[in-house]
Formats: sequence, structure tokens, C-alpha cells
Amino acid sequence: MNLSFIKDSAYEMFVTLIYILNFSAVIHLIFREKRDTQTTMAWILILLTIPAVGFVLYITFGHGISKDNMFKIKEEEDRILKDNIVNTHAKLECDNSLDPSLLANKDIIYALANSNYAHYSTNNSVDIYEKPKEFFDSLLDELKKAKEYINIQFYIFKDDDIGNKVIDILLEKLDEGVEVRLLYDAVGSRLFSDKSIAKLKKAGVKVGCFFPSFMKIVNFNLNYRNHRKIVVIDGNVGFVGGNNVGDEYLGKDPKFGYWRDTHLKLTGECVRDLNIRFMLDWRFTTQENLDMDKYFIQKILWFQLKLLVTMLVFKLYLVVLI
Repeated sequence: MNLSFIKDSAYEMFVTLIYILNFSAVIHLIFREKRDTQTTMAWILILLTIPAVGFVLYITFGHGISKDNMFKIKEEEDRILKDNIVNTHAKLECDNSLDPSLLANKDIIYALANSNYAHYSTNNSVDIYEKPKEFFDSLLDELKKAKEYINIQFYIFKDDDIGNKVIDILLEKLDEGVEVRLLYDAVGSRLFSDKSIAKLKKAGVKVGCFFPSFMKIVNFNLNYRNHRKIVVIDGNVGFVGGNNVGDEYLGKDPKFGYWRDTHLKLTGECVRDLNIRFMLDWRFTTQENLDMDKYFIQKILWFQLKLLVTMLVFKLYLVVLI
């Protein structure tokens, strides 16, 4: 009797469940999601007009991530980023060796530093690789020179020929006492085998996966991916650009043929910013409580101290006037 009732009512129960889920999604959109009015109304309209399909679309593409959590800067990280701003102010105010044409644009440099933490850096050099093979040759060479740590992050990381060359070097450096972190995106690196990941973890490589997929097939955050390609070695050498780790970037995949992309090798103070970006992504992804001073501590130069004293005197002067 009860089984017959459930069978006859299955459709009604399913429809009721869909409406409950849709209603819950609408409530979540209105009261929990921090979005503009147009986006919120668009999703509510989709959820109400095509309930079942709309809910699937919302879960797959519309599930928002609070920017407060996505880009949350912990106190320790905030201190390091603010220190970059102090460095920028110190250089522009107290370093007499800077180009006069640069000093004429101080306001723009200050604005970039204060709004985007894009501080001014010096003593930088850039090598441009227009051919992927040149980039990978340089990358493998620099990885072999690592003495302290390697931070490596790619949207696509495959354990094919070039990927295994990178993995072999990471494992070799790990045996030499080098600290190794590897961060990859779950969707872009869906062909990165579990066997290789387990091998790296077992050896001691710290591995992070950005927004993992369920069974490597289903991912509820398709619109939130990490496309960055960052490598930092000992805080001295950095790589950033368009190439991912895969044989197709070397023209070895008949499906893609010749591949054209550009990558940069950086040295100098700018590598610090690249490393900060990696650390922010790493801490968000893995929740590892890193000792940031280990990677970013700097001695305060005399002109930094001079600037801080000047700023303090100026603030005291304003207090007295007020």
C-alpha cells in the first residue's frame, strides 16, 4: 500500500523537491550573495521560469564565491603587501638616483601602489621567450639550480613527456632538501593522473588543487578557475606567461600542431610580487599556515626609516595644527 502510494506520488515529490531547491537558491541569491542587482534578477528569473534546468545551470555556472573569502588577505599577508607600498614611497621620496622622468610620474605610481598593491620595483631584468621550447629549456635549467624552495603553479599540468621531466626534477630537488610546492587547477589539469599526484605527495612535495572536481568529472565552480602560470625559484628567479605544462605546447600533439605562445623569465625585485601572488593562491587553496617572513622578510633600508620618520613628523604636525 505504502509502496504504491510512493510510486504514484513520485512525480509530485520530485517536482516539490525541485521547487524547494529553487526557492532555497533564490533566498541564497537575495540574502547571501554579494552581486549587482541585474545579475541577481537574471538568475532569479532563470530559476523561476525553468526550475529544473535553471537549478542545474545555477549550480554549475552561477554559484558565486564571496570575494571576501576568495581574496581574503590575512593580517600577515596584509602586512607584507603594505610593506611593498612603504618601499615604493621610500624609493620615490629618498632615492636620488632615480630617473627624473620617473619622478615626474610619482602620482601615478603612488595610485597603483595604493589601489592594487602594484609597488614600484627596481633592478629587474626580463628574458622573453617567443618559442615554447626556449621557455621549457630555461625552466628546466633554473629548476635544477634551486637551493631553497620552488613554487610552481599552472592552469594545465600534465604528466606527459615534458610534465614528467618537470616532476623528475622536483623530486630530485626534494631529495636535496629543497622545499617544493605545486599548485594546479582541477579543470585545466583534469588529465594530471592520480598516480603522479600520489607519487609527488608520497615523496614530500606539497600539492594543492584549486577547486577540486568530484571524480574529476563534475565541478560546481566552472566559472571560477585559476589560469595563472607562475614559477618562483628561491625568490630570485620567476617565470610568468602563456605556456602551460603539456606536450601540445611543444608542438607534439597532431591535433594542435605548432604552438605559439610567449613566456617571461624575471629576475630582480619584481620576483617578490610574483611570489606574493603565488602565496596568496596557495594559502587560499590549501589553508596552509605559512611563515611568510621566511620568504619575504627584508632589512629596512636607511631611506625607509627616513621616510617613516618623515611621515610620523608630518602626522604630528597635522595633529598640532588641528
